[in-house]
Amino acid sequence: TKDSNTMVWRRQRCACVLAAVACCAALAACADHSRWKTCEQSAFCRRNRALAAAGGSAEGWCVASALPAGDKGGVVGRVTNRDGTASLPFTLAPYSSGALRMVVTEDHPKRYKMPSEVFVSGMRAVSFTSWNASAQQAEFSFNVGEGDVVATGVLHYCPFSIEVSVGGLPVFHVNARGLFNFEHTRTSQAQDSVPAKIPDPSASKPPMWDDAEDGAWTAPEIDNPFSQGRWGDSFGGSRDSMPNGPQDVALDITFVGSSNVYGIPEHANDFSLKRTTGGDPYRLYNVDVLEYDLDTPMALYGSIPLMISHALAVVGEKKASSWWSNSGGERRPLTSALLWLNPSETWVDVADTTLGVSSHWASATGSIDVWLLPGPTPARVFAQHAAITGTAPLPPLFALGYHQCKWNYRTQAEALEVDAGMDENHIPYDVLWLDIEHTDGKKYFTWDSRKFPNPIRLQEELHGKGRHLVTVVDPHIKKEDGYYVHELALKEDLYVKDKDGNVFEGDCWPGRSCWFDFVNPAVRKTWSKLYSYNQYQGSTPSLFTWNDMNEPAVLDSAEATMPNDALHMSSLEHRNVHNMYSLYMLMASYDGLVRRNPNADLRPFILSRSFFDGAQRYAAVWNGDNRAEWSHLKMAQSMLLSISVAGIPFVGSDVGGFFGNTDPELLARWYQVGAFYPFFRAHAHIDAKRREPFLFGDPYLPAMRSAVLLRYVLLPYWYTTFAEHTATGMPVMRPLWVEFPEAAPLFDEQSEFLAGPAFLVCPVTESGLQAVRVRLPASGAVWYAFPSLSARRATSASAASEELILPAPLNYAPAVLMRGGMVVPLATRPRRSANATVLAGDLRLTLAAALDERQRARGALYLDDGRTFAYRAGAAAARCGFDVRAGEVHAECEGPSAEAADEPWARAAVERVVVAGVAQCPRRVTLSEAGAEAKPVEFTCGANAPAIAAAVELPAHAGWGKAPLVVEVGHLNLHVATLHEWSLQLEQ
Repeated sequence: TKDSNTMVWRRQRCACVLAAVACCAALAACADHSRWKTCEQSAFCRRNRALAAAGGSAEGWCVASALPAGDKGGVVGRVTNRDGTASLPFTLAPYSSGALRMVVTEDHPKRYKMPSEVFVSGMRAVSFTSWNASAQQAEFSFNVGEGDVVATGVLHYCPFSIEVSVGGLPVFHVNARGLFNFEHTRTSQAQDSVPAKIPDPSASKPPMWDDAEDGAWTAPEIDNPFSQGRWGDSFGGSRDSMPNGPQDVALDITFVGSSNVYGIPEHANDFSLKRTTGGDPYRLYNVDVLEYDLDTPMALYGSIPLMISHALAVVGEKKASSWWSNSGGERRPLTSALLWLNPSETWVDVADTTLGVSSHWASATGSIDVWLLPGPTPARVFAQHAAITGTAPLPPLFALGYHQCKWNYRTQAEALEVDAGMDENHIPYDVLWLDIEHTDGKKYFTWDSRKFPNPIRLQEELHGKGRHLVTVVDPHIKKEDGYYVHELALKEDLYVKDKDGNVFEGDCWPGRSCWFDFVNPAVRKTWSKLYSYNQYQGSTPSLFTWNDMNEPAVLDSAEATMPNDALHMSSLEHRNVHNMYSLYMLMASYDGLVRRNPNADLRPFILSRSFFDGAQRYAAVWNGDNRAEWSHLKMAQSMLLSISVAGIPFVGSDVGGFFGNTDPELLARWYQVGAFYPFFRAHAHIDAKRREPFLFGDPYLPAMRSAVLLRYVLLPYWYTTFAEHTATGMPVMRPLWVEFPEAAPLFDEQSEFLAGPAFLVCPVTESGLQAVRVRLPASGAVWYAFPSLSARRATSASAASEELILPAPLNYAPAVLMRGGMVVPLATRPRRSANATVLAGDLRLTLAAALDERQRARGALYLDDGRTFAYRAGAAAARCGFDVRAGEVHAECEGPSAEAADEPWARAAVERVVVAGVAQCPRRVTLSEAGAEAKPVEFTCGANAPAIAAAVELPAHAGWGKAPLVVEVGHLNLHVATLHEWSLQLEQ
């Protein structure tokens, strides 16, 4: 029997219309769009769209003054409207990272401003390198942080606008369309000068009207679209009191010369953002949407207000920077981005203009806090963004393995049955997950003692195999006398309040519930203590957490979330911080998982459904409650790429689809691509049939097992790629333009993606296919079949892209190509878990080098203990760089410290080197270790590639032409922690 609250939720949340025949076929799923606002139903969105349709603001905003701010960096001034009723503080400042920040706010205590905890420490505004002001404008320049690249700009005073160029090329035009709007705070409705009625602008005097006889004609009055919803609004049967009146802000920003923009997750839509003319804008408003639909701009679970542009710019002969200079007026790539740092409900219109792609941003409240990231390369944009809200710390190594989840494994015995089934069928995995049914009556931080009589023993059995357990902890707390978390919250006043100052209540999984006020630092501190072992009885250091329903989801409220006029810290309206509620919860949970082990310094692992910019510092995320359908598998890549480029690297999708029963072919195909998601988890709804891989026979079990095994073979590469993100901000899952910025035909590619720099992943997203058509980055790039390295494709130097038919039979691990010019570290003897594979002390690595058209390749390896934060000190890690050129494989390693070198992980060694694509077989191969005399070593060479991963099924690659020559050198023992330099000479 199903929980009564669950059944109520299902009835409330989805009103799908079913045809009679569907009763004996598949159930039709849908999202009830009437439960969530459109722009027309959002008063401030409607007003700002009307302003755009009217051609811009009638208030005529101008910069009254702008003077250097001295030691604070940048300039300060005021922005005023024409009638002088509003004078707003204005700052414009470059930062040491190369970003340019513009803030327009208000001298009023009820105007919300971004808190410091959103930003990373160490951000520093600097002075402009030049500032030349005249009566009409100010010209300025600043460094963007890459060599000699200089950004220049013009601040136009009246009407207010800003133009920014990089290397002499125009990039941004702020307020080009005059859509700046700032509803300054009124203390009462009587101060609002906007009339409720206005003359109908479409009316005209009747032809027979005679002023002399009929009197002066006046147009009939209509409702003023700019007055509606200013001091109260209704939706879904609920009334938003809006006691502070309208406080919305808006601005347009154009990416000059661009035609492709990306980001602003989360939406189930194309990666290259569609234009919104004639439809709804993209909405950024964290909500729980049941069985979300595809190809819609409606809001979903998370929000990151970052938009990225990538384009080819025409470069002339006389440009300000040598970075851009050339003699032929060629087209060069230019990447830029803007961050609209506002956590309130936000709508974004995207339109083409004669200047480029225009974005029109409108937020319900708060300040205008805009960061312009001028790039000019993808790497610089990611670094500039990371300098504002941070990168993800290195995850614990186990988190990069495979995660097995279902709502719900109902008993301790069933959980151990799943664990045994994975072992018996030789499928490695790292984490078993428990959803809400493991708790005592859906009370978090508790266990159902009948179903899970000994949770510590469960965790110990898993941990004995190097595995871990994750339990769900949601923000809603069951309103029940005697429940210790609820009693604590009442006693210490930890809950969100309603507009009247009473504890806010709503419905969620437990029934009547209350919500912790995570915006309050004191509340976050108390929440973090709930993770301590004496508070969370039955937890151990191998238990980690899943923060779900944290948009926050309130099932009986308008839009299934917290009302805008709910109160944080007694006076701060929820509307100001809605999209950051989950971020604050993650801060508290992360702190709790760190503090529960005060002497161990262990890294936490958290999964979150909801997110805002900065969530990457605390959690992995996934794209929510998808469906077991081919269309959702196809859309997953687009959604995850959008989140990835917006700064969250640890992303994944529910493999197999959450809602519904998947067919075995779809499930196997999802495993094959899911193995290349940064976060790899299978999950299913409570009503879905069990679908662990071992429940299926041939050919599906071998296909899924091969995909999982390949994930574990690649663990050293995954870990190294995450380390790159932590250091630089580069995404782990990448669109093709990140690595191939000149391949214009691929700027809108969303089916394929790059896993780090080395692997092109080509998912099969349709039933029955035995091959997949690949759009291949060309320009002379070389590609190899992986993991066999048995086929090689060299592309044309004169083409930006080419098409390739890639074999993809079901019994083959994912359709993947390895990029020529790469060296990747592999763990070719995968064990039952990530820790057993990499950290147990007997890791023997294979280096796979795929040569490019110049017979070169480069790569890296990063290793540390995989558990603690000791890596932040630098000395507790091993870093190796590999360089293949001129017939030599050269390695240089540094670290770890002598103390760390005694740990088991530091005993890793390179035992095999495979070099694919050599021009001819060497006469002999010699090894030099740390400058010692070279000695010959055994090798093989030929067109029959060695098995890099023997347990993984491999297809034939007919039609690729001649197989590449592959050199294999085995029986090596090159320790990464103690042997700091070595080389192999492939002598001709």
